[in-house]
Amino acid sequence: MEKDVPLEITEEILSRLPMKSLSRFRCVSKQWLLHINQRSTKTLVNIVNNQLCSVDLKTLDITNHDCLSTTQLPDIELVGECDGLFCLHSRKTDTTILWNMSTGECRTLPPVPPYYCYNYELHMVGFGYDPRSDDYKVLRINKRSTKETVALSYRLRSDYFGVKPNYWNTSGFNPHCVRGVYASGALHWLGDVVLAFKREQLLLAFSLETASTRMLAFPELDEGYVLRSIGVLGGQLCLMTGNELQVRVWMMDEYGNHQSWRSMFSIPNLNVERKPREPIVGPSYSLLSYGANVYQVLLVMDDDKIFDYNVKKQEARRISIPGFHTFFQAYICQTVTKP
Repeated sequence: MEKDVPLEITEEILSRLPMKSLSRFRCVSKQWLLHINQRSTKTLVNIVNNQLCSVDLKTLDITNHDCLSTTQLPDIELVGECDGLFCLHSRKTDTTILWNMSTGECRTLPPVPPYYCYNYELHMVGFGYDPRSDDYKVLRINKRSTKETVALSYRLRSDYFGVKPNYWNTSGFNPHCVRGVYASGALHWLGDVVLAFKREQLLLAFSLETASTRMLAFPELDEGYVLRSIGVLGGQLCLMTGNELQVRVWMMDEYGNHQSWRSMFSIPNLNVERKPREPIVGPSYSLLSYGANVYQVLLVMDDDKIFDYNVKKQEARRISIPGFHTFFQAYICQTVTKP
């Protein structure tokens, strides 16, 4: 059958598929494997001046996407990515959009029921894949001044928001970042809560399969290390801790088992712009993984600098992208370019 399909049509089809599907199709034939490997590239997606942009990390070529120009949404934010699908949200208009990077298609989600829009404010949001229902979901946690919360879950296939009032008690929990981190079928937030007059940090997990929440325990930290951020490394949930001299990256080998936290590697302070007599200040790091390769990562430092870091060689190369002044919202994904 492969011989009956012209090569250019095969290449066009493959260029429109997400990497989750392409990973499975590598074993179809040597020709498919060769095509996927040759045209596979790492792409950085970011919002610049309310414009959705992507950058080929091999060539640093910038592409502006017109997904947002047709909707004219103010203050748009990237709030999630999964398998090449991106979730964008505008707080001013309370509008959420899903964008397929492979096809360029956009879908505006139906509006949230008015009562849960005007009487609540967005507390947490995330996007991911539910393996049980084989569907993608957008999760919103809205909160009102009385600390009452409501969970709103959007399913891509059914195209509607399910509402569960008073479903989830998040009173007192303050996420460090509104957008959740997707890994292992769940969304995660690092935050803090006041318990017995003492502020404690927590790692909150929301399962997209069971719509249940739980707290994940942290690894035992060395003295002087503090929690910095969470991310994804090799498809697994990871945690970044650090002091003023370095950042340590942990990965949870067995999801949900706190004893499976493993220290993967440490990264020295990359603050190359520090003056000789200026005191060392521990930078704020976030991690963008290169997919399955856990030893080649992108590091975002203080939200405005990005480095390509080789863990084994302990070499860091700063990446300069014209016009990109912040990387707080950035995501990285693997794509196959068109011939």
